[in-house]
Amino acid sequence: MKAKIIISAIIALGLLSAWSVYPKPYNETVNGVYYQLGNEEILEDIKMHIDGKLRKPIFGDIKFEGTVAFEGEMVPRLSEDRGELDLWYERGFGMVTSYGRTGEDGVLIPDIYHYGNIYISSDFTQFTITIASRDSEDKQGSWSGTNGLMVTAPADNREEALEITNELLNDYHRDYIRVGDTFLYNSGE
Repeated sequence: MKAKIIISAIIALGLLSAWSVYPKPYNETVNGVYYQLGNEEILEDIKMHIDGKLRKPIFGDIKFEGTVAFEGEMVPRLSEDRGELDLWYERGFGMVTSYGRTGEDGVLIPDIYHYGNIYISSDFTQFTITIASRDSEDKQGSWSGTNGLMVTAPADNREEALEITNELLNDYHRDYIRVGDTFLYNSGE
């Protein structure tokens, strides 16, 4: 009798572990805010669509692979010859990237375009993206804690967005400190 209970418990634990590792569809649309640090004039309510596969293992880190798209007038867009924005996430940090362009003959040409970095809460409900600023798609972008472009969701206004951004950046980058709506590098000196 004891053996049957132990075997049943082992099988149940094995099935639960396997189920938790199996990627599950994740398709959400969240309301958020597009804004610029240090410039209160750049502000827009947006919608962020996330679609992909989410892994939430019992033991280990959440992982996500999928795409992200935005609805809004001001939020930076890719040129039409680029594919979707891919979103990869693991251990509190991820990247939003496009991996190619469609050539004149309709063939995809490898061409990595880094849109920005994404920081996500441990329960996968809060998101903030530090968008790389650039003059054109051909130049490498950069982000600054004093005037960087941001997308944060869910948020109804700039203040909520800054609170979420502060939490998420501090969770991953303990070397940044917030001063107003500016994020400064703290060298520890």
